[in-house]
Amino acid sequence: MARRAELRDGTVRLVRAAWRALVPVAWVVALGLPVGLWLEGHLAPEGRVRLAEPWALLVGLGAVLVLVVEGYLDWPRSGRLAHSHGTLMSGLKPGIWVRLRHLPMALRVLAVALLAFALARPQDSGRRDSSEVEGIDIVLTLDMSRSMAGEDMGGPRIEAAKATTLDFIRRRISDRVGIVVFGREAYTLCPLTLDYNVLQSMVSRLQLGQLNGEGTAIGNAVGTAINRLRSSEARSRVIILVTDGESNTGNISPDQAAQFAETLGIRIYTILIGTSDETSVSIGRDIFGLPVNQPGQYYPINPELLQRMASRTGGEYARATSREELMHQVQRIDQLERSMIQDLTVRFAERFHVPLLLGLLLLGIDLGLRATRMRRFP
Repeated sequence: MARRAELRDGTVRLVRAAWRALVPVAWVVALGLPVGLWLEGHLAPEGRVRLAEPWALLVGLGAVLVLVVEGYLDWPRSGRLAHSHGTLMSGLKPGIWVRLRHLPMALRVLAVALLAFALARPQDSGRRDSSEVEGIDIVLTLDMSRSMAGEDMGGPRIEAAKATTLDFIRRRISDRVGIVVFGREAYTLCPLTLDYNVLQSMVSRLQLGQLNGEGTAIGNAVGTAINRLRSSEARSRVIILVTDGESNTGNISPDQAAQFAETLGIRIYTILIGTSDETSVSIGRDIFGLPVNQPGQYYPINPELLQRMASRTGGEYARATSREELMHQVQRIDQLERSMIQDLTVRFAERFHVPLLLGLLLLGIDLGLRATRMRRFP
């Protein structure tokens, strides 16, 4: 019988110890669940939150564990109050403040957890800023055939075309610009983009000889530009074709390419550069570093073809015999009808202030309770 009584008493003490350990946890869960639901609704209504510094959660977890262990070990060391009528007082039922004795510890644990969460810098990544900006979609199509080495534009034609292109890009604010280069074949140098720094860097590095210049595939070049514009939703879609020669190669004729552009509502602006179809070409430098030109090189041109392509698509044809005139002709593109292009940008908004303020509030309540109504002795 005595052994059974000892076993029963031991079981009761074990249950009581487990209950004392679980009560703070229950308080934390009871307070933490509504706090968590409130944070979820105020941090990201759509549920998309990222942590900029997730390692900070480890610091918070360690602090919470220390607080819980410290509180649990400190509780048995609580003082006892001696009273002459202890038998009478033992029959009294515990009041509300006795039942809430674990509340300060729960508040402190939650406050530390919230401060750690704030330190992790929660960010709302589910919101997108949608802005309507005026702009057009433009593909600059640059001739890089061998004839672009002609020296009748205050220097090589290719350098005049590059300088004009760079100036045009610098003037952009909200236009999407792409670059197509061509010689015997046509290639996309850069698809439509608003990153003007990338465009300028790519154009600056262009040099004759980087692609096969033994031919001028105008039809292929325009076809490649059309492919870059066909999925565009802008009302104004434009191809600016800068060339100094006649189409003499490629598997798409310029007239076919113009027909495709007309069907898709894409306008082609053609600019013929150079003073004539006969020009001197730089063939290198002498021992003093001065350019050596070979005069009398003949490169046929076909202005009628360029006029026909522009007219068919609602664009314009222009002739540029100097670098200044070339820049003037290209700048006329600014007169085009503007379209509204929707620019969707993901913005990561800082939301750390929500758990920070809530954590400081709970910590203040904890300190207030410990210093007043729930102050413990000794």
